Amino acid sequence: MKNYANLRLRQDTLEQREFRYAKIKKRLANETSEQRAHRLDLIQNRLDNESPEQRAHRLDLIQNRLDNESPEQRAHRLGLIQNRLDNESPEQRAHRLGLIQNRLDNESPEQRAHRLCLIQNR
Repeated sequence: MKNYANLRLRQDTLEQREFRYAKIKKRLANETSEQRAHRLDLIQNRLDNESPEQRAHRLDLIQNRLDNESPEQRAHRLGLIQNRLDNESPEQRAHRLGLIQNRLDNESPEQRAHRLCLIQNR
C-alpha cells in the first residue's frame, strides 16, 4: 500500500498537488489544540520507532529535495521560516530554544563531532 501511495504522489499533476496541499492546510488550520497535540505525538512516535535505515532514507529524501530546489523555492522556504520566527511569542521562543538546548545536552560525542563537521563543510 505504501508503494502505491508513493507512486500516486509522484504521478500527481501540479494542480492535484496544490489541491491536496490546500485541503491539508485547511484541515490543519481548523484543528483543535488537542488534535494538534495528538498529531504531533503520532509523528514523534513514528520518529522514535524508525530504524537507522529508515532514518537514513528519510534524511536522504529531505537532502534530495533541498538539493533540487530552485533559488526561488529556497528563498520562499527561508521566508516562511523567517516569518514564523518573527511571529513567535517570547514563550514559544523560550520553548524552542529549550528544545534545542536539550538536544545539544543529550548528544553523544560522536553526534557532536558529526554536527560540527557538517557545520564546517557548509
